[in-house]
Amino acid sequence: MALLRENLPGDIVIYQAGWVHPVLSPPLENAALAVRDGNIVALGSALDIARKYPNPAARHEFPGGVLIPGLVNAHAHLELTYMKGLVPPREDFTGWIVDLVRAKRTWTREEFEKSVRAGRRELLRGGCTAVGDIVSAEAEVGAMFAHREAELPLRTRAYQEYLGVYEEGRPPFQEDRAKLLYPGISPHAPYSSDTDLFRKCIAQARERGIPLSTHGAEIRWEEEYLLEGTGPLFDFLVKLGFAYGDPKPWNADRPSRLADWLAAESPPSPLQFVHGTWLGEDEYAALRKIATTVVYCPSSVAYFHDGRDEHPVQALIAAGISVALGTDSLASSTSLNMPETCTMARRAHPALEPSTLLEMATRAGALSLGFENCGALAPNMEADFVVFESPGARPASADEALELALLSGFAVPRLHVIAGEPYAFSELSPLKA
Repeated sequence: MALLRENLPGDIVIYQAGWVHPVLSPPLENAALAVRDGNIVALGSALDIARKYPNPAARHEFPGGVLIPGLVNAHAHLELTYMKGLVPPREDFTGWIVDLVRAKRTWTREEFEKSVRAGRRELLRGGCTAVGDIVSAEAEVGAMFAHREAELPLRTRAYQEYLGVYEEGRPPFQEDRAKLLYPGISPHAPYSSDTDLFRKCIAQARERGIPLSTHGAEIRWEEEYLLEGTGPLFDFLVKLGFAYGDPKPWNADRPSRLADWLAAESPPSPLQFVHGTWLGEDEYAALRKIATTVVYCPSSVAYFHDGRDEHPVQALIAAGISVALGTDSLASSTSLNMPETCTMARRAHPALEPSTLLEMATRAGALSLGFENCGALAPNMEADFVVFESPGARPASADEALELALLSGFAVPRLHVIAGEPYAFSELSPLKA
């Protein structure tokens, strides 16, 4: 990934495009923004910005381009990038988990490193500037190394994953010096992490002021397991040794679905509820109570449901619940490319407006990761954005511009600005397993 020009302290750099989509305000035609010391200092018409800053240190012009905030992949497992095609879908979700775990156990540290690096390259090629990455104990060392690679700058919320037991003395990642890696904590899911583990993770998140992420309502059997202590998930856990004796609910004293249980525990925000495919409308109030963001991963939803995507994304948005977009891992997803993910979401839910998808893929994702100063374009926000360029004339409308950037399948931006520094994509090749 080539750094085009290292800006000096105090430099004003202008970025001008045929369309600029700030997210928090209406789109602007033939507009520009001014950047200084990694932050946006002005946004407006190209003429107004030129008058205000007549002698910038550099100017980048894209007359046919679409400038949008850097895309945010709210949920990924980058350590599994090289799992693409290695773990075929199965009718039984629990069997798929076993296949995945067995495959992971054969990997070396170097293989985890390469897998994470390949995943980061794919995200960058799709216009990402931030990602929420789940990191397991097996991959921790290799992932830490790969996340620090300076040539692949990507703001990363690294959620340390816990399953089965809570290991004292294994705190979440410390923020690294390059400010590319931020700590988070993730009790994996209610079928793999008991209530005691959830409470310990919640307590640590509150104590350290770090975000939480957990998988929930991902498969149809989860509710039966949580409320009745029966079904395929309980049978699976008995075989693994995670459950013993007579069948009982996940939370025996207060049987409840995960959203309701979390609301009663009052976890700190931000909190991600990843997937949510089987959420019921009567759970929406609980999600609103704890200001939860549901992360919708369209490719994985289809993967686990025979190609069907009946995710309640539109109902959630209508109910006032924040929804962000993620890809999940390449073990269960076809792509880490965010424009392709937006395209899949639109095909499954044609009523989703381009502007809604843009917000899901930028601001909603950034807030869900605790990156409050990213995911939108405005003065005093951090300068993280990308430019997708039309091969022809300037798109005729704001929606057409977003169709070009987000809804035309796999797309690669012309320019990528991270923390105010501009990068080109000429040296980033596609994923090669």
